[in-house]
Amino acid sequence: LRVYPDISVADAAEEWLRGCEDRGLKPDTLEMRRGHVQKISKSSFGGARAASLTVEVIEEFLRSFAPGEERQVLASLKSLLSETVRRGHIKANPAKGMKLASGKPAPKPLGAPNTEEIRLLLPAASDALAVRMTTALLSGLRANEMRALSWDNVDLDGGLIHVRRLAVGGGELVRVRPRAARRSLPIAPVLAAILGEWRKDCPEAGLDLVFPDKHGRVMSAGLMQGGDFARLQKKLGLTNADGKAKYRFDDLRHAAAMLLIDQGWPPRKLRDHLGEASIAATTRRYEAAFSRAGDDRTALGLIAERLIGPVY
Repeated sequence: LRVYPDISVADAAEEWLRGCEDRGLKPDTLEMRRGHVQKISKSSFGGARAASLTVEVIEEFLRSFAPGEERQVLASLKSLLSETVRRGHIKANPAKGMKLASGKPAPKPLGAPNTEEIRLLLPAASDALAVRMTTALLSGLRANEMRALSWDNVDLDGGLIHVRRLAVGGGELVRVRPRAARRSLPIAPVLAAILGEWRKDCPEAGLDLVFPDKHGRVMSAGLMQGGDFARLQKKLGLTNADGKAKYRFDDLRHAAAMLLIDQGWPPRKLRDHLGEASIAATTRRYEAAFSRAGDDRTALGLIAERLIGPVY
């Protein structure tokens, strides 16, 4: 038995599928599992090291599937990761014990901050946090995409952000593999100006990251999702009944999506901008009436003015 401690999820899945084929499973079961392996292999999830997987990373991957399919994919993941443990590639199965909500699978209600809350948060944020928040709100980037964003993928003159990598686990940078997630996003002129100023103060390190931690390394997922963003919410009274911060950083991405819908972006355009797996998943997540689509940079500029105010 050859052991590959750095085996990717995609390679582990292919190894598992060969074992399923060797065991002579029913044709319909094999067909379903081949479909799951194909989707894993084409996703950024598949490019991650199996040893770096966490429950949170698996949950994020499962959210890209339509109702009903999530449960089947989770069952396949549990099986393939158990096999990966048995083969000695990883020490434990992170999917073991994971469960979906009973009844019809559905996404958690979106807790996107509204315009009034955003206009309360932004002026009170530190410079570094305000830049991160503004970038999420005006680009719709995932937190893990922002953690991995480097300056060579930010075209300030052309007004584009190129999404090529994301951070997984404790900070491993992996290539964005599916066509949907590998994208170039238009950014509003005000965001280009803000990022240009931020570059002068951004902590420097060999990774040349746009949003590193204070040491210039990949910011941890916990720090990005909570950290100073959570502390600011508590300071301003934006908390749940348990006293915890009302929003995660990724909820700003949902706020961005809602604002783009308000500007008339249809499902397909929103799906492409957010880098999501399917129109069905996007429509299910953002249950709203989609109408006419406007010019990309104009719409983003209007959103910027709505949140930040006019820029002269």
